[in-house]
Amino acid sequence: MKDTLTPVLSAEEHARRTATLFDSRLHAALAPASSGLSPISLALAGLDWALHLASQPAQATRLATAAQQSALHWWADTLHNRPEDDTDPRFAHPGWKHWPWAPVVHAYHEAEAWWDDATRLRGMEPHHQEMARFYARQWLDMLSPSNTGLWGNPEVRERTRETLGSNLVNGWINALDGWRQQHGLAPVRPADLRIRLFSSRP
Repeated sequence: MKDTLTPVLSAEEHARRTATLFDSRLHAALAPASSGLSPISLALAGLDWALHLASQPAQATRLATAAQQSALHWWADTLHNRPEDDTDPRFAHPGWKHWPWAPVVHAYHEAEAWWDDATRLRGMEPHHQEMARFYARQWLDMLSPSNTGLWGNPEVRERTRETLGSNLVNGWINALDGWRQQHGLAPVRPADLRIRLFSSRP
């Protein structure tokens, strides 16, 4: 029988493979921070956007003016307690329609509209323009008022009152389970055993 021996790697090839493995793991660890996009491509897209904004003073002035007008409209609507015609499903709960949550949602939508406009600069590479718009949307989604939890989300506050806090305990358990599963560990408890302390809902 012919011996099948593992080939011995040269020192140079071993160093190359070790470096490749390290870089791959580093990129995987950094991927969540850039929404899975290449940090180099993202940096090039940001540079493309910044240079075109700097080279278009009229557009930059228009965007600055739009931001000021948006802030003034927001302030006037807040003072007069004018409700926003909002169809965003993230803010469907009635609590978002009242102070102090309604002004926060209004400001968030104004920011979304401004960034959507600001990332459409003429002359940008189409791919860079799409990347800039996508990354801006990702960050805005992350900063959405609906993601502020107990202190900034009226729906979560209502649910916490109704369940006397068991929803927060279950959320913590879910987060811990997710972390454990990512690291190859068993979950804290099966999903069908999530606690429901004094809940008034099914």
